[in-house]
Amino acid sequence: MPSRMRGRPWAIGATCAVVALAAASLRFLVTVGFNNDHFVHLVAAQQMLFGDWPTRDFIDIGRPLTILASAAAQRVIGPTLLSEALLVAAGFGLAAALTAATIVELTGSVLLGVGLSALEVAAFPRTYAYPKVLATALGLWLMAVFLRRPASVSRLIAMAIAVAVGFLFRHDLGLFLGLGGLVASVLGDQAATRRQRLRRALTFSAAVLALIVPYLLYVQLGDSLWNYVVTAWDQNQVEAGYVWPNPFAPDASAASRLLYLFHALPFAVLSVCLVDRRRGDWRDVFGVSVSVVAIAENFGLMRDLLEARVPDAVVPAMVLVGWLVHRAWSSTHRRYVAVPLTAALAGFALLVGQLGDVTENLNRAGLTQSIPTPSRLMERFADRAARLGDRFGSDPPSRFVLPLKPFFAYLDRCTDGRHRLFLAGLIPEVAYYARRPFAGGGYEHLNFNSETNQRRVLNKLTRETVPFVLVPSNNVADLEDLRLVSDYLKTRYVPLADVPVYEDLSLQISIDRTLPSISRDPETGWPCFL
Repeated sequence: MPSRMRGRPWAIGATCAVVALAAASLRFLVTVGFNNDHFVHLVAAQQMLFGDWPTRDFIDIGRPLTILASAAAQRVIGPTLLSEALLVAAGFGLAAALTAATIVELTGSVLLGVGLSALEVAAFPRTYAYPKVLATALGLWLMAVFLRRPASVSRLIAMAIAVAVGFLFRHDLGLFLGLGGLVASVLGDQAATRRQRLRRALTFSAAVLALIVPYLLYVQLGDSLWNYVVTAWDQNQVEAGYVWPNPFAPDASAASRLLYLFHALPFAVLSVCLVDRRRGDWRDVFGVSVSVVAIAENFGLMRDLLEARVPDAVVPAMVLVGWLVHRAWSSTHRRYVAVPLTAALAGFALLVGQLGDVTENLNRAGLTQSIPTPSRLMERFADRAARLGDRFGSDPPSRFVLPLKPFFAYLDRCTDGRHRLFLAGLIPEVAYYARRPFAGGGYEHLNFNSETNQRRVLNKLTRETVPFVLVPSNNVADLEDLRLVSDYLKTRYVPLADVPVYEDLSLQISIDRTLPSISRDPETGWPCFL
């Protein structure tokens, strides 16, 4: 394998630092705003700044560290989208560096590590997917570090910490990485006895459990662990939906073709390991462990809307490609595989570039309009920072934001952080742009469709100051299905305005008729509560 750098950790570290900086810079320049789904955790982060905590005060479906990271960025840098853009860019940059480090550790080739990490970036996962990419990259890197010295307890604990971090970012990530880590702990030391393997697996499992138990206790005290699991499961079922399109159709997308390639990669690696199982190399154990993670992520993350979901599973795919390339290049028949291997890599890179729409993203970053000199790059960074720092300067995440600007201005004049908005429908961005906390402990009706959660919502509503209820017109029937919540709202709220949004879509705003006002807003004539 060319471009070997084993024994030169400083050079590898410098290379990974350059990869991180380049990837983070590109992701930042590409970010002109966030889509609606990103605000699911971003509005929860804002809620923390208002003093509420996940699970204890509002429903969280299993992403506490994702919420906490965004809340910390908003607190330290400022409550704007610039903070989130910097966090997301840093997350993707660090993930690319960790992937490069893993592949270099695996293959000894800096060229291959940098190239495949560049493809990881070129897939352009959506902004809200950065925890999936980052947690997986961290987990696989520490897995490789452990397998180089499997007798080290400290490295085993580090691998367990990565699993716990993945679990706190998003619970299913902890499961995926935990399966791979368990395989690594059992198979890592091939000279170990069966008893030693069992002891190492139990140590790993106990370490993971010890790390996540405090959070599980927090959940039990804040709500109940059973209701927490049921709520998360119900939400997951709503979003579930696997599709298996025809990859050979003339109009087949890159996502549909990569779907099958991503599924095929781990089985290809496992087949090679099975055929050559006496090789006795730590890389084979690593290949098996990563294959387990890949299979789990492929089935757990790649669902309907493939263009958005396939990039979520990109990290294990890139590492497995690196594994296969290394094995092919290390074989005695490499002269015969060089040409087909190069062609296969080129085709794979082309599909990834199409998946990530690289040309469009480079245009968005302003890197194709002129030669990117240092001064022009600085101008691009400054322009992007100014745009993201402006409350309404970035691209709106949905059609609701711009039509509601007058309503947001009214809220600025007549309410403050004590006044909450009850949201029905998936419109978390409305509460974020309004800079007001959401009411009832839920940011959309799907959070509280069970009777248990409806009662919890009602209990909170009776103790909160909630002047307004916001219902998208296409979610009126959904709200009616929540009988307990709907009956409460009907007895207390009256229509205030119906804001047209797009074609026949509107946002119905109701106001609490029992809440005394101090004055009337001179611009709208609506009640003022300050």
